[in-house]
Amino acid sequence: MEVSRKNERNVSWGPVPGLTNLNLLESPVMSSTQPVQIGFTLLLSRIVLGTALFFAGWHACFQEVEFSPEEIRTLEGVGAVAVPVSWLQTAPEEAAAPADDATEQTAAKPISPMAASVKAVLETGSHSSSDEVASGSIKRVGAERIALCLRTHGFGEWSEPTAWATAVVKLLGGALLVLGLLTRLWAFLAAVIFGVTFWLGSVETAGMFSTNPLGWVDAGGGFQQMYFVLAMFVLSFGLLAGGPGILSLDRLFWPGRRPSGPVTHLATTDNEPH
Repeated sequence: MEVSRKNERNVSWGPVPGLTNLNLLESPVMSSTQPVQIGFTLLLSRIVLGTALFFAGWHACFQEVEFSPEEIRTLEGVGAVAVPVSWLQTAPEEAAAPADDATEQTAAKPISPMAASVKAVLETGSHSSSDEVASGSIKRVGAERIALCLRTHGFGEWSEPTAWATAVVKLLGGALLVLGLLTRLWAFLAAVIFGVTFWLGSVETAGMFSTNPLGWVDAGGGFQQMYFVLAMFVLSFGLLAGGPGILSLDRLFWPGRRPSGPVTHLATTDNEPH
């Protein structure tokens, strides 16, 4: 007896050979809601990734962090400072002072302002203020921390502009990702940032892949940092591939585009007669 297949639904895969008559196992109701589910998932991805980038960019652009004198020297590329000999030479009358009271004069006389400035440069770098030197805390905006990381990995003079470009992309791109404007552009830039961060931070600095993976949890902050960066990279790649999802300015400004996500073309065919 022949079985009627009149109500059987098939997936049309286009011109791909061998994939023209695969049976669809899920119901039409599930298929119709799939784009909504994907759009909502992309919306959540935008919110999480966008807020993370925005707060990180705000910290890098506007908030200050503390640096040690060694980090300031590395950041500013200060190795040895050329000091004129005349700054360090004593005056003729000071040089002719009797030897027996030389120690007393040195202890009683404060060092000259010029010598103090030279000492400050040698200790903390050329851009450190006298208040910072006196208090022992040297503060810079958060973008300088990014520049320090880049300089230690050989970026040289490109460290400062690259760090500030990264900070601006995080701040502006994070805000626009939440709004869903130019989503794929910001998602691509975010993927590049997190990819570089993963390589420089987790691979080069923390050396996570040079240790036993079963001991990663014992690494403390390195473990959480590595998987946070990986999660942000996956979210960026997902938005790059899937688009903005629902409730986005991209769909408002470009309404002609089809919704993001796979669209299944359903066709009802009569394979056999009654």
